[in-house]
Amino acid sequence: FELPKNDPQYAIKARHLGFNINDNSSNSRDIVRKDFQIPKAYKEKKVKEAFSFLRVLHAQGNEFLIISSADGLRLEDIPPLSIRNETNVLTSLAVSATKSLKKFETTLDFDNNLLKNEEEYPKYGNKRNAILMRRGEKEVLTFYVNLMKICIQLFKMKFKDLKNKIRKDKRFKDNDSPLMQYINHVVIPLVQRQSN
Repeated sequence: FELPKNDPQYAIKARHLGFNINDNSSNSRDIVRKDFQIPKAYKEKKVKEAFSFLRVLHAQGNEFLIISSADGLRLEDIPPLSIRNETNVLTSLAVSATKSLKKFETTLDFDNNLLKNEEEYPKYGNKRNAILMRRGEKEVLTFYVNLMKICIQLFKMKFKDLKNKIRKDKRFKDNDSPLMQYINHVVIPLVQRQSN
């Protein structure tokens, strides 16, 4: 992920993200870019760090004031700022995940079908393990594409309607699932805050 050089708050955001850049430089070393390899679970430190980085990248106006005025706030601790900001964060993740998925020669469904053939790909075999690893990467990438699609719809709801949907929809039954971790820690508080 990269902070656009034309961002009006480029220098201050770069410093907040831990980059030491020169305000008036066009030096390529002054590019604010960071790659992340993250699991699905929102509670993981790497995931929170990636979300925090993107929240700073997409912060505008009062959102950035919240970040810059907080004492002792570490990069992995930046909370959800607004529905607008979080929508941009999720969109960035989904776009990046989609680009990564397109680099694979095969689909997730293709890998799942290969793994059904235990004669060709026996358990504990090297070929099977390689497919399992590739499939795992695709599952994480697909998760972030779907997370964006689901949560952007949830962000549009009134708090009361959101609570009813979560209670009735079977996708939201497992509170320990990565989807529900994110919904409980991010979506519900943001929608509730907007409703107040």
